[in-house]
Amino acid sequence: MNYLVAKISSLNGKIFYSILLFIVSFAIYIPSLNNDFVWDDKSAIEHNFNYQSFLNSLKPNTSKNKSNYYRPTIYLSYLVDSTIWGKKPFGYHLSNNIFNSSVVVLLFWFVYYFFRKIGYQDLAFGSALITSFLFMAHPIHVESVSWVSARTDVLCTLFLMMGILLHMKSSSKLVLVIFALAAFYFSMLTKELGILFLPLILLLDLATGEVKRRSSIIKYILYIFLVFLYFHVRSQSHVNITNISDKNVEIVITTRDIRSIITSFLLSPVISDPTDVYFIGYDSVSRPHPKADNCGIKHYHEAINYAKNKYNVYEVRYEELITSPEKLQEEMGMKFGLEYKGNFVDFYKRKNINDSTNLMLNGLRSLDLTRLSGWKKHKNRIVEQFTKFPELFDILIEQGYESDRKWFDSFIGGEYGKI
Repeated sequence: MNYLVAKISSLNGKIFYSILLFIVSFAIYIPSLNNDFVWDDKSAIEHNFNYQSFLNSLKPNTSKNKSNYYRPTIYLSYLVDSTIWGKKPFGYHLSNNIFNSSVVVLLFWFVYYFFRKIGYQDLAFGSALITSFLFMAHPIHVESVSWVSARTDVLCTLFLMMGILLHMKSSSKLVLVIFALAAFYFSMLTKELGILFLPLILLLDLATGEVKRRSSIIKYILYIFLVFLYFHVRSQSHVNITNISDKNVEIVITTRDIRSIITSFLLSPVISDPTDVYFIGYDSVSRPHPKADNCGIKHYHEAINYAKNKYNVYEVRYEELITSPEKLQEEMGMKFGLEYKGNFVDFYKRKNINDSTNLMLNGLRSLDLTRLSGWKKHKNRIVEQFTKFPELFDILIEQGYESDRKWFDSFIGGEYGKI
């Protein structure tokens, strides 16, 4: 019996059980591999994610209204999945399952090392095995593993466990603290809860007696420095930390890709074929308002910039409203303290709408994500406007829809026709 215990407690035995834990954990969630994209997956990945989404998450954001969502590691994971699998849900669910199974293995090693450090060598292996099996079988993890967009919890825990294990091992190999710092930083970039690493390793060191060592003090200083670095990068990139609950907004502006605007049809009951008339161009509109002489894209863009410079403006992108209505509604509710009577996504179910608004909107209808790229079907219109008014390129780049003019060359060589 003692020989058996010694055998399974050896390094080879622990590696064997690590592999076993990974396989069993993976097998539990095999049915999730057949799942499709659901809920936020459709807007975050299927319809709205590309390489530019990841790059945008890293660039500083100088606008006044910033998102409270800054998790670039998640975008990086989508980028890897997108490169390998394209838009196939199987690959994304496979990644979630691998992440979760890896967490189970890391938990096994953490519990094992922890019990050995506090002097319970005989209980270390059994406790680690039981804890890991209980963790993997707990139903609370189903949503985080089976729903692609919920991988934030799994991935954050993965980096968190890596960091804790590396911190524990760094007491004998100080060089490992570099990797512990990296894992800690990535856990915060995955989800804000990654900051729990600090109190967790402090409690761990108190329990193991490591807290008073000089090397531990140095490590704490490095960890704290990393927290300040994270908040600095976060504030410069996307999140206005001091303004999350700011209600002092004077104007809410909705902006849209100008290519979609200049290819919008004029809707009017007196026009037999509205597709013959585009509503707006760079410097004019088909039916200008009697009180407005200048109503083209140029003038609207100037008016928006004027408002941004003079007033406290909250900008809502039409594309964001269409692709992520739930996320935008939650963000606005948090920022302005709003209480909603309905959901943004159900706006088309409203019945109390006047005739002029109904005409302007061409009737109320459910969200149609294909309309976001509808401008591609109007090749002649796009070429005519951007060739005649090259200032449109600058507006498009300034608004962040393109980074240069290369899209136009690709578009001209494309196979898009004109409706």
